[in-house]
Amino acid sequence: MEKREKESRQRKKMGLPSQKQREPFWGEALVGHLLSQLNASPTMLAGMLSVNEKTLQSWKKKTTEELASNSKSRRLLTLYEFVCMAAAMKVEKTLLLSLLHEPLDPSRTESGSLLSHIVREPTSSVFKDIAPRLIRDFVVARTMRHSEVRGRPRAG
Repeated sequence: MEKREKESRQRKKMGLPSQKQREPFWGEALVGHLLSQLNASPTMLAGMLSVNEKTLQSWKKKTTEELASNSKSRRLLTLYEFVCMAAAMKVEKTLLLSLLHEPLDPSRTESGSLLSHIVREPTSSVFKDIAPRLIRDFVVARTMRHSEVRGRPRAG
């Protein structure tokens, strides 16, 4: 502890920020990005990640390394990675929530949604392997449904 204080005083003398000030608080950026991309409130985001708002607020003050070290806070990173992946694959912001909440296997409701898997198994490597395929399938299915609706003759 004394060594850390001494180092902090030396840094201050030299006009450098303390170690704590230099360390970026990436959690705040992650939460902000997710709120924007999902068009969600902090209450909604906390509910999606199955945490309370106080927990979500505490995550804002942590670095990505700190968030990754805890299974519960890893949910935030996994959701962020998924949202970034979906954006890279050109999924519209308006469809992100649908994509997260739809069952993985529509024929089996017990299969759960992507979001439920993120909450239950945020560190699963399987998720990273299947997420791109699920996004592609979702986009293809949405495109097909949209083109079918546009191709129908209007009633009247």
